[in-house]
Amino acid sequence: MKVKSHHLFLIYIFFFGCSEIDDSKIDEDEPGAKKSLHSKSIQILDAFGRDINNKSIKLVDWEGYLANPSIELTIKNHHKSKLKVHLTTNSSFAYFNLPSTISENRSYKLIQFLSSDEFKKFKIGLYPDSNSINEKLKLTIKIESKDKAISFFSIPIEIYDQDKGEEKYNFEIRADYSMDSRNFLDEPIKRNAIQKALNSWAYFIDGSEFQITSKEQEKTWVWIDKNFLKGRVIPNVQEFSGFLLYVYGYYNSEIRAAGESTEYSGFQRNSNNEMLKLRKSGSVSFDIRGNWDKSGWYYLLDEEDWWKIENFSGEQKDLFSVALHEVGHAIGFNKSYPEFKKMLQQGFVISPQIQSYFKGAIEIDQKTEHFSDQIDPESGNGLFGNHFGGEMPRKRWLITKSDLLILQAVGYKLKEFDYLKKFKVEYPSKIEIVRSQEIRFTPKIAGGIPGYLFEISKGVLPDGIRINSFTGVIFGKTEKRGTFQIEVKAQDHSVNKHSDSVNIIIVVK
Repeated sequence: MKVKSHHLFLIYIFFFGCSEIDDSKIDEDEPGAKKSLHSKSIQILDAFGRDINNKSIKLVDWEGYLANPSIELTIKNHHKSKLKVHLTTNSSFAYFNLPSTISENRSYKLIQFLSSDEFKKFKIGLYPDSNSINEKLKLTIKIESKDKAISFFSIPIEIYDQDKGEEKYNFEIRADYSMDSRNFLDEPIKRNAIQKALNSWAYFIDGSEFQITSKEQEKTWVWIDKNFLKGRVIPNVQEFSGFLLYVYGYYNSEIRAAGESTEYSGFQRNSNNEMLKLRKSGSVSFDIRGNWDKSGWYYLLDEEDWWKIENFSGEQKDLFSVALHEVGHAIGFNKSYPEFKKMLQQGFVISPQIQSYFKGAIEIDQKTEHFSDQIDPESGNGLFGNHFGGEMPRKRWLITKSDLLILQAVGYKLKEFDYLKKFKVEYPSKIEIVRSQEIRFTPKIAGGIPGYLFEISKGVLPDGIRINSFTGVIFGKTEKRGTFQIEVKAQDHSVNKHSDSVNIIIVVK
């Protein structure tokens, strides 16, 4: 994630029930601006109602190519008149919910207040990068009153990056280009885009139990006519482990890409030779002219350019985004998978993990095999097939946590990354301290979404000892001897407000 110099935005008008976005450059030294407006005219509040004007915003970059959780914040207007609040980040990676705009190393959102004591909510999201650096960004707030008085202040944005820097796989989605008779995918830049899409899914799947498939033991259906009516079955020419995917370009009457597995494909077997309800191969095809029109393809993969991708009609389609989608069909979101076929028949998918996260069933479009109109709770992005939905900018397509939980319901085992872990807080069960000496105990936190709330839910701390409600650090010194039993309750910033409680005995000698 690189932070570059500011660039001017174009002015966009969005029709989301909000007024026109003023995308003028935010300049703290704006000539002629009145700076009599107090920065405390507004408060930025976190999900627990705490003032964070002088704190920091915490965002997490989950491991892998995954739509990261967004956090919801609230602006409270204390000014006695109308206000315009201009929000800007100094990175295109940290963006706002719609309506908003993104440009080179900058994201912008306008919020207007029509009266005092008014509350307005907004969200900040984070596009996933592939490095493991905990970046420091900034949210700049420009407050503008109706008489053009202006004030500025900023809040640090701290990124907790969970990427390990080196991606490790035990499940391979192997691309086979032998059916690409028109040589559409010969160029390395195109194959790089395809491989990145394959790896993006494979990274989350635990395939350590899958058996190796021997030569000519697997059969795969591929299309050979332009109307998706005729095809042929081909055997694998070499052994493979994981999933074999034939990828090719050709011309079809619908001018579209297609991804699938079929009943010709065999089922995976585990180390105990038990048959799993997961296919071993499939295919993805691309119309050489484009996707749903003849606008062609976009191949570049620079992470900094993610916001330039639109995938709208009449524009070049992002080969990576479309490949990511079609690979999803091939490896699981397809009627050839027994569990997914059941989901299609009932019109929804449900599992204990989905119930816990989604708070209900996820509806399926039985015709398209898409999760149309479904939105991922934490990221605010549309689910698989709802890439133009959701409340966040619709740019390069992403895998969501919901998508992975559906793959889990189809039958895949997922790797135990942090996004799946239960929120848990650890303190020492017993803390012994000496009277008059300073103490400082920091909890260990696993899972959950940063922006935590810590509080003493039972008992009382010794006089002089306190707990930081943001970090959970117990600190201070006391003159009072005795034994104190307390319970610390912690909540995270997730939509479902996950919580954990810890009992601690504090002995002051």
